[in-house]
Amino acid sequence: MTPANGSLAHLGMLVFDVPLPPRLQSPNKKYEDWHDRSKAAKSYKETVYVLALAASREQGWVKPQRATIHLLFGLKRPGRALLQWREQYYPSDWDNGVASFKVGIDAIKNAGLIVDDDWEHLSCGGVEATFTDGPWIRVTLTKEG
Repeated sequence: MTPANGSLAHLGMLVFDVPLPPRLQSPNKKYEDWHDRSKAAKSYKETVYVLALAASREQGWVKPQRATIHLLFGLKRPGRALLQWREQYYPSDWDNGVASFKVGIDAIKNAGLIVDDDWEHLSCGGVEATFTDGPWIRVTLTKEG
């Protein structure tokens, strides 16, 4: 998805939105059936991969040697008439948000937007939340150096 202000590639930035992870990605939940969690992770990873790859092509992103990632969690819940939000994970704190998005970061790496998600190639630029919009995660990658 293209950010509202258009491409930021000329500034060394890539911005795109992805859905919140499935509830099964909650790091605090104990699961008896790992098969269900694995299926949910695979499906979510594929979704993030497709959205990340499409955004990078649309915005002209060129993979840098090192990048910073910033995550903005849109945590506004839809009205009671919509039950879809029950399937999504709404993290209550930032560390659970990042942990639930681990497969999303792996998908971004697999899409070729970053070299790797290790300390040498990726740093965290911040994790924030808004409760007036969503549900989504806005991913911002910024080239370093």
